[in-house]
Amino acid sequence: HLCKSLNVKSAIIGELAGDNKDIIKVLSVVRNGVLSQPFEYHLDDIPCLRNNCHQMCVMPMNANQSLSAIGPFATMDVESFVGACLMSRSGHMLGHIILMDDKPLEDQKIAQSTIQVFADRISSEIERKWAEDALRNIATGFSSISGKEFFDRVVEHLSVSLDMEYAFIGELSGEEKQSVRAISVFANGEISQSF
Repeated sequence: HLCKSLNVKSAIIGELAGDNKDIIKVLSVVRNGVLSQPFEYHLDDIPCLRNNCHQMCVMPMNANQSLSAIGPFATMDVESFVGACLMSRSGHMLGHIILMDDKPLEDQKIAQSTIQVFADRISSEIERKWAEDALRNIATGFSSISGKEFFDRVVEHLSVSLDMEYAFIGELSGEEKQSVRAISVFANGEISQSF
């Protein structure tokens, strides 16, 4: 859909992976208009997205001269390139969204605004996926724990997994269920007193 909307031949959506968070694991790739086999690449393969993740990387022509000569981009015919980092709500990189074509970029502003709209939606989906993965890991790893210890471990794991400074699990309380009683609170790197 992204390729068709901007009339480009290739698009990549990838998430941050690897022990050092320096690998992009491609979740979806379209090459020359065809859904292709996902792959991985190193952040160094695209220097403009590694060094300045808060700005879009736009190369309207001669993009192949700026991409790595060794990674998967070396075999692609890339004349134009528009890429953006996918960012979490807390401002940390989640991955990349990239558009490439074998001809110069026609309208840079339209490409940038379109990719930003898609980037916001994709970032939300990656965060949701990571939260589901974290919950699945919690369910598997914490099956023998119960009570307050269970909630403390869950809220800590979710906070760390989602890179959030604060997290809590609560329940509705009061006669009319209009107030929240915290069961477990994780703040500033540790379990805190409930509020």
